[in-house]
Amino acid sequence: MFGQVQSEDEFAGLTLPPIEVLFEKLKECPQYRYYDSKIETEEEVLKRDKLSWLSFFSIVGTYQYGMVGLNSYTNVGENFPLIYQVSGTQQIWYNIGGIINIPLNRVFERRRNIRIQKTKINTSTFERDMWYEDQKIKVITSYVDAQRVMNQLTVFEEAYEYARAQFRLVENDFIVGKITAGELSVSKTLHMQANTNLENARADLKIAILKLETLTNTKIFKK
Repeated sequence: MFGQVQSEDEFAGLTLPPIEVLFEKLKECPQYRYYDSKIETEEEVLKRDKLSWLSFFSIVGTYQYGMVGLNSYTNVGENFPLIYQVSGTQQIWYNIGGIINIPLNRVFERRRNIRIQKTKINTSTFERDMWYEDQKIKVITSYVDAQRVMNQLTVFEEAYEYARAQFRLVENDFIVGKITAGELSVSKTLHMQANTNLENARADLKIAILKLETLTNTKIFKK
């Protein structure tokens, strides 16, 4: 009886989220994020391959800055000594140029790398979408199972309550001698069968809900 009360508490107020919400939750699963990360990495490689043409061009330049000194002597007359003079100026030198080098093998290799990388991106995208569709089918299957059992659960609960009440009445009649042991046994069997049907239904529902929780990483059981 304790296990039954525990099951009743576990399923009390149980509702399923919209299936579209569960589909979106699939995109938060590690496997889906792995494919997204893989595609993003391959797209970055594709960008690098597309920009590889820049390696065909080089820019060179030089820059210098300094003082330029000039030494000179001035003769102002034979009666005067030579005048030694030093002068300097600041000067800047710079040079800018470019180099173009386009090896044909690298041109064709670039095209091939870009084509291969695009194929890798498409393959990873297909793998991700195939995984996603496969998971959606699993979610749909568990979701339909859960809905089916939830719709039947009320019927099983009512049948169990009816069988239990009937068994109590028959048990009282047997105590006062109104019915035989065979009639009591039949009532007890019906009561036990109703209980088994109810517990099986609850077990099926729990399995379906746990599958949904595992597939979508979504908490559905509130307790």
